[in-house]
Amino acid sequence: MTKMRLIRIITWTVELTRLILLKQKDLIFCLGNAVKYISRAGKKDPEKYKEDLQKAMWYLDREIKKYE
Repeated sequence: MTKMRLIRIITWTVELTRLILLKQKDLIFCLGNAVKYISRAGKKDPEKYKEDLQKAMWYLDREIKKYE
């Protein structure tokens, strides 16, 4: 994953989370988990940085599929 793609993912996640919080005042489960995995990526175990980001993507993909 390129650094630019990661920045886009984080930016998108933060903006989407902000919009949801403004409208619903509650964080949807999948988005909350995505934010969690992005924010802690590699902090518990630096070797799991990529795995944490992949988990975040899984939650984002699951959320996106709700709207397809």
